[in-house]
Amino acid sequence: MMNGWLIKFLRPEHVSEFLDGSLFFMNTGFFIDLEKNGQNKGIGDKYEGSLFKLLDPKKNIIQIEIEGECLTLPFERAFSTESREGIRSLLLNCFTFIKFDGFTEDFNNFYLDYHEDIGHACKVKPNILDSLEKEFEGRIPVWIHNSKLFMERFEAETENIRYRHGPVVYFDEFSDYPLSLEEVKKDFANTLFCKRKFYENQREYRIILKNPKELDNFKINIGDLRDCAKPLESVQDLRGAFWSIEQTEEHSV
Repeated sequence: MMNGWLIKFLRPEHVSEFLDGSLFFMNTGFFIDLEKNGQNKGIGDKYEGSLFKLLDPKKNIIQIEIEGECLTLPFERAFSTESREGIRSLLLNCFTFIKFDGFTEDFNNFYLDYHEDIGHACKVKPNILDSLEKEFEGRIPVWIHNSKLFMERFEAETENIRYRHGPVVYFDEFSDYPLSLEEVKKDFANTLFCKRKFYENQREYRIILKNPKELDNFKINIGDLRDCAKPLESVQDLRGAFWSIEQTEEHSV
């Protein structure tokens, strides 16, 4: 079971298809080009799958050429990026993930409350739900309340497909990049699990598929999901959901 709540925000016309078990993957190049072409930055990201390197104004030089003349630009902070062509063909399916922090004194995403049936329980903070409601305005939230069953069905249908999944780490492009050079050298696709803080309200969880045929998109059907996922009228409905301290499990609204 994932240590948190998994949500898929969908356009209304796509909800039934998702509940039928159809997972739609789009190649990374689509999202890169979306912002490069001046379209929706909230969905597109021209730096998708890029390695960020912070530049030092004392050690690095930025130069541009204008009409044959090379000019040096002064700067206080800057970064450079590096990517690989193979990144563009990898296939993405994205979810929202509200991570459960564990039972500590200071929760990041949850708060301690009392439930008359089970005693103390943890509920998601209202400001988190408010942020998601704003971020995904016009979308229908589908709460995957049994993420373990969801992933078991996905894995059963992808035995012959290489894939990875996990939460995205958000970073300040003018500060430390979250991956070491060793992690990037081991697998450059690790960069797809790192995004700039501009996107952090999306709280993204990604499934990434290998794409040897370099398809633009791909669908996988994992079977009816209505026993492990439910559409909500609003993400605010999750105000009534909770984690039990005794059992560390999720409960439906």
